[in-house]
Amino acid sequence: MKLTATLKLSLALASTVVALGSVGCSTARTTHSTAPRLTAAQVRVNPTPRLQSLTRSYEENLNLFARTQDNRFRAIHDDFQMIFFLNRNQGLTEFEYPLR
Repeated sequence: MKLTATLKLSLALASTVVALGSVGCSTARTTHSTAPRLTAAQVRVNPTPRLQSLTRSYEENLNLFARTQDNRFRAIHDDFQMIFFLNRNQGLTEFEYPLR
């Protein structure tokens, strides 16, 4: 059985309409209805409620502090080795040794 182009097009259109009709187009507005509404007075008191400093929120400041402390404590080992020359050969041997 040969299907003509118009019959194929009408079958495709009908299946698309059925598929879209079963899914539906409605959107749930739960976020809009349950979110508290801000008044102009609340915005005037604190226009940026989530920021703790000029550019960072409380969580971003905690992350920055943790990253800084991690870098500092890891750098202590390198600093200790440089201060007491532990990162270099002793130089008490009579053989040549390569410098860094």
